[in-house]
Amino acid sequence: CHFKGVMVASRYFERNDATLSKTVLDALGWEKAPQREREMLADFWVTKGLLAFSRVVYTKDKDLNDSEFQLPRTVTAGNGETIVTLWIQLPPGMRRTKKNFKRLEFRFAVDGNMSGNSTL
Repeated sequence: CHFKGVMVASRYFERNDATLSKTVLDALGWEKAPQREREMLADFWVTKGLLAFSRVVYTKDKDLNDSEFQLPRTVTAGNGETIVTLWIQLPPGMRRTKKNFKRLEFRFAVDGNMSGNSTL
C-alpha cells in the first residue's frame, strides 16, 4: 500500500511528482535547518510520509536471513546529500506464507530534492 498523493501548503502532489519531497521538506523547515536537523527531517519524511503504510524494521527479525541487516540510519555524505537507509517488511500478500523484507535507500540533495539514486 502506498499513498496516491498528499496535500502540502494547500497544493495537491501526486506520489510520483518530482517536486514532492522538496516541497514537503521545505514546509518542514529544510532550507534553514542545520545538517543534523535536516537528517531528522529526512528520516521523519521517509518513515512517516513516504513509508506511512509500510512496516519499518527496527530490530532484526528472525525471518530476515540477510547478514547485511542494519538498523535504520540517516547520514550526511561529503557532498551534503542526506541518505536514509532502512529495511521494511513487505506486505504478506494473499498467498505468501513467509515474511519478506526489502532494504531501501532514500537520497536527498542539499536543496531537498530526492535524488535519482533513491530506491522505493
